[in-house]
Amino acid sequence: MIFKKFLKFYNKQNIDSQKDNKFNIELIASLLIEIARIDGNIDIQEQEFIEKIFKNSLSKKSLINLIKQTHDSSSFYKNITEINAHKSIDEKLEILEHLFAIAYIDGSLDINEEKIILQIADLMNLKKNQMLRIKNLFN
Repeated sequence: MIFKKFLKFYNKQNIDSQKDNKFNIELIASLLIEIARIDGNIDIQEQEFIEKIFKNSLSKKSLINLIKQTHDSSSFYKNITEINAHKSIDEKLEILEHLFAIAYIDGSLDINEEKIILQIADLMNLKKNQMLRIKNLFN
């Protein structure tokens, strides 16, 4: 179910061009990769989740390159700035839901995963009650 919601979100046709769509996909993928990596590595379930979500949008090679780029990146703040500039509150809430989905994919929420998701939610200007409502979907 989460896969269908995720794919619906990224297949919306409200993006001006193919280039913008690719940027949008890479932006969200990089956030998911950050969450997947926060506990020290990207395990097979997390990688398969990301691959499944973006199978029609990113080649495996592009995804591997994005994982390497994300690893080399010291900050995700630029991504958050782009999200804030181009996404509605509802879209931001959907992004937050997907971040929690990747964090919970291994069956538990690591404290570091939760901290970074809370930080991202705060940077996206989401209210604490909105974040808690989404987090509770996975409890």
